[in-house]
Amino acid sequence: MKKTIVLVLIFLILFTSYSSRVEAGLKIWPGKLTVEMNKWLDEEKEIKHPIQIINPYSHGVNVSSKIENPTTKLISEKFSPLPDTSWILTNPDILYIPPKSEGYIEVIFNIPEDQQDMYYNEKWQTGVVISSDIPIGPIGGSMNFELEIAIKLYIITPKSELEEFQYYYIILLIFLIIILLIVASFVKKKKKNLRLMYYFRKKK
Repeated sequence: MKKTIVLVLIFLILFTSYSSRVEAGLKIWPGKLTVEMNKWLDEEKEIKHPIQIINPYSHGVNVSSKIENPTTKLISEKFSPLPDTSWILTNPDILYIPPKSEGYIEVIFNIPEDQQDMYYNEKWQTGVVISSDIPIGPIGGSMNFELEIAIKLYIITPKSELEEFQYYYIILLIFLIIILLIVASFVKKKKKNLRLMYYFRKKK
């Protein structure tokens, strides 16, 4: 019985130590990225977003990154998976971060021009998966575990030209209605003033 209690205590101590190590692991910012495109990209412009990775350890770590769609169950409502994960790149693919320092990975959007007309008004969700093998021994011993964190990436594509035209048409229509109401109000007021003038003249 005593041996069992001792073993349980040892297990709890090791588990607590391991859990605290994991919780104090790499820090990544931002935890979520949302990119709303007002128009498609052209050859002269790229959309890039930096991801900051902080290494709190007293030893350097190698960090890798990739783009990966989440499972269907993890897709947010009104969003769908990115049709082709090769449209988004991470640079660099592998990054060395020295002890107690930080590094940056860029997320680069590269949607092919011949695909753009097919995907107006879309809402996509994918993920930037950050991975690293981190030693958890007291001085970076031989025992490793793999840390993997997925940053949610939401992409909203531009509206089509037809939708933009409809939007401007609605604004113009609202503007014309306001003008008509102002004119109608002015005419009504004018008629009322004329009636009052006619009434007073007749009374005299």
